[in-house]
Order: sequence, then C-alpha cells, then structure tokens
Amino acid sequence: MKVLLTGSYDPITNGHVSLIEKCAELFEEVHVIAFLNAQKINMFSAQERRAMLGLACAAYENVVTGSDDGYVVDYAAKHGISVLIRGVRNADDFIYEKQMADNNHALSPGITTLFIPADRGWEDISSHVVREKLTQGEDIASLVPPSVDSYIKKLAEQNGFIQGKDVR
Repeated sequence: MKVLLTGSYDPITNGHVSLIEKCAELFEEVHVIAFLNAQKINMFSAQERRAMLGLACAAYENVVTGSDDGYVVDYAAKHGISVLIRGVRNADDFIYEKQMADNNHALSPGITTLFIPADRGWEDISSHVVREKLTQGEDIASLVPPSVDSYIKKLAEQNGFIQGKDVR
C-alpha cells in the first residue's frame, strides 16, 4: 500500500522523521511531499525544503520525497494513493487535522486519513519552534536530523541568512 505524508516541512524535524520511520516500516511506499502554499510565508524555499526532505529520508528505500503546489487529493490521485497519514502532537493538532481530513474526503471520497500520535518527547517540536530558534540564533541540533542541521548551517554560512532571516 502507498501512503502520503504532507506538510510544509519548513524545515523537517525529528518528530517528522519519527513518523516517516513508522510509516516506512508499515507501508510499501511512502510519499513525503512538501506542499507549497502561496499564502504561507516560509523560511526555506521549495528547493531547500525538497533538499532537506531528501537528506532526512535518504536511509529509507521505500520513501519518495518531493514537493507539489497543487491539491493533496490531486497528488494522491495522480500517484494511486488513497491513504493520507497525519501526525498529531496534541488535541489541537487533532482538531485541525480532522477538519483537513474532512475537507480532503469531501473533495475526494476515496481518500482515507489515518492519524498517528507523536512519539513521547516530540509533542512540543514543530517546524515553527525550529524556525523561532533559528531566528534567535539558538542551536537546533537536537530538533532536526543531523544531515538537515548541517544543511541549514551550510545555508547560513553561505548566505548569512535564510530567506531574509538573519541566523548569524
């Protein structure tokens, strides 16, 4: 069975990787796709987010990474996927994700969403937290995969900033 994990992955965190690892063990093929939302201001470009997904998921042979700017249900239909996986960290996440699942199901009745709770220790980790720490100049090594931490540090060294955010 093929499944789809979506998010902005701005950037991918260890919590995301924990969920991806579970899915890689449970399912035949796992698509991890950064969906681009023009209404959302991201710290990292689509190309940078795709690169980070590739680095973070390199060890999983059955994981496909990429990005898309369309609708999740359209991507799923194009790739023969009928199951969306959503990680939930807390009750607020569940409420939001349930609304999204209902919307996706309304757009495409063949879509089923499975919710997987975050592992203990990752409930408070989000891409938002990582971005906040970056803009404050704090270390993020414990929040993101080592390859992603190195990538972000390389970006910061090359540019002195990431998408307008000074990280020096």
